[in-house]
Amino acid sequence: MGSTDQERAATQVRRRRLVSLISGACWLGILAVWGVTRGVAESAWWGSLLLYLPQAGYALPVLPLLLLSARQRNRTALAINTASLLVVAGPMMGFNLPRPRYPAPPSAPRVRVLAYNILGPRGSLEEVREHVRSYRPDVVVFSEARHYRQDARFFRELTALFPGWHSTCAADVFVASRWAFRETHHTPLIPADVTDPSTEREIVHAAVRAPFGEFQVVGVHFRAPMYPITLRKERHRLDRYLNHTGAERTRQLRALEQYLLKVRGPVLLCGDFNTPPAGRIYSRLTQGYRDAFSEVGLGWGYTYPSSFPLLRIDYVFCSAHWNTLRAVVGPKPGSDHRPLFVELALHDAR
Repeated sequence: MGSTDQERAATQVRRRRLVSLISGACWLGILAVWGVTRGVAESAWWGSLLLYLPQAGYALPVLPLLLLSARQRNRTALAINTASLLVVAGPMMGFNLPRPRYPAPPSAPRVRVLAYNILGPRGSLEEVREHVRSYRPDVVVFSEARHYRQDARFFRELTALFPGWHSTCAADVFVASRWAFRETHHTPLIPADVTDPSTEREIVHAAVRAPFGEFQVVGVHFRAPMYPITLRKERHRLDRYLNHTGAERTRQLRALEQYLLKVRGPVLLCGDFNTPPAGRIYSRLTQGYRDAFSEVGLGWGYTYPSSFPLLRIDYVFCSAHWNTLRAVVGPKPGSDHRPLFVELALHDAR
């Protein structure tokens, strides 16, 4: 072997080592981000930022490294980058596999629920009607179900979608059921800013009298932690902005937790929580309630944005009285969110 061939071989070895080192650093970085988003998020602004960003973005540096390591036939780097990609696509992005569960007895009553952020007057009520026809729910919980200048008219248009149903609405949460309500309650999540009605948030609670017994439906819409436009507008004080929205969302969570302590019997907790399936808020929500999609859903379950979903922020949580049977995310049309449809069986009505 001549000196030129030796130099080429040495260069290839150095390149392979460099790709392996960069791949290893990327792997450690992904593990660090994963740990932060699961352990520090929503207690530190920078951890929240890492959590609320679409987790698929953390795969971007891995993909070219994976291709380069495959081209080099660099087995070490190829293994590291494959592991990195699996961590991002799996636990970080929230890929879900249905959990094995005991089947509900055939005699157990079924309840079909549609949870959907309908985007208020900017959405399509006709498309909402089509989703209702398609999924044939027994209960619907809609977020952003208001028109700030014509709330009464918008409420009439919504109720017209459900002839013969029973419905209630407060702030921007609409709850309807094909069965009658025994009673309804509306409770503020946080006081609204009198100069900005869009900040109003309420807990909407309906006690549903079904033929097989009573169950409780609680609908909420949490404040969003951030929007793409705020990342640009607030970039010079992003820490203060995220600390502020984080504190407000924590107040909303505490108000909801305090309210739920008074709710007895089978409960369905539904709505747009603007929260990914990780972090402290999600962890506290799932301490007393089960995430229906995480039990029986397949895939990522992303609901937002509807055109190219990257986040799972819409939920149906249920108390221990229910067996989850099915959870699917619907198609794009109608809103900037996709609808979440869940079917459950009531095994304990006490």
